[in-house]
Amino acid sequence: MSRRTPRPGTTPRASTPRAGATPRPRVAGQVRGVVVMNALAFLRERHGAGALDQVLKDLPAARRGAFGAHLREASWEPLADFVAWLEAAQQRFAPGDPGFARELGVFAGSRERKAGGYGPMVATPESSMRMGQVLWRTIYDVGRLEVERLGPLRCRVRIHDFPCTPLLWQRTIGAFEGLLGTPELRARATPLRCTSQGDECCEMEVEWLAFSPGS
Repeated sequence: MSRRTPRPGTTPRASTPRAGATPRPRVAGQVRGVVVMNALAFLRERHGAGALDQVLKDLPAARRGAFGAHLREASWEPLADFVAWLEAAQQRFAPGDPGFARELGVFAGSRERKAGGYGPMVATPESSMRMGQVLWRTIYDVGRLEVERLGPLRCRVRIHDFPCTPLLWQRTIGAFEGLLGTPELRARATPLRCTSQGDECCEMEVEWLAFSPGS
């Protein structure tokens, strides 16, 4: 049967998505493979190698693209796949735990500082504030980071046009703490706003503090 031709001056109606069709991703953009690899390493260390397969089985087939044999530290992977993995990992191993994604972020940020080639950019609080925009663009291809210096050991970080989710934001907060800490100073990130809560940008305050005795 031939398809009906729309009358002149009219616009064809969009087709209705079929049942079971993959929904439009809530998150756009890409993230470096090192972020995905460190998240996998966190789950493996906390819950064993079998945990990785369990979470992958929980993911829709359309969200498994970032976890194939092609994955490398420098590869670009769909951010929506990573967010779906975060949600699945929390649901399986830490349901209701508000600290799961942040702990994962601290773990990942610490690894990236030591082995990811970011060391020179975050060697000191001054270099971290100066190189913040560059650092962000090496990890994400979406979002625009802005640093407002409030002192030699304190700043406000705002991320504009970043399609964030609550879990991704907590992971990002933790990653800043793990990545920006130095052997002499620990970094503390305090979340202030997030686009996932309807705010115009994601914002945190970062402060570098001396380690307390015995910490």
